Amino acid sequence: MNPNHVYILVDEKPVKLVRRHDGPVVQEVRASLVRIKAEIRRMLARVAVHRKLRAIDREERRAVCELQYLRHELEQHERSVAWLEIEHRQNRKALLERLAQLAGGPQ
Repeated sequence: MNPNHVYILVDEKPVKLVRRHDGPVVQEVRASLVRIKAEIRRMLARVAVHRKLRAIDREERRAVCELQYLRHELEQHERSVAWLEIEHRQNRKALLERLAQLAGGPQ
């Protein structure tokens, strides 16, 4: 078998596919393919980094939205507590007055 030829086995017999040329054009094409392959690897690495950055941005936006929601909920609960304190103060005052009336004197 000639080393400048490429063979495959068909029915356990070597069959010549193409003749391998190592001329300057083929060498330049191979070098170009190596550069293209390297550029593809760099591009894939850049894409991976961009995807990770977008994931971080999404997570940060979600956290900010959740924080805003929780702050809003806290404000609503604080208003509810303030309203309940006023309501309870008024009810307590009315009940103490009623108790004083029932006891027949001030307490």
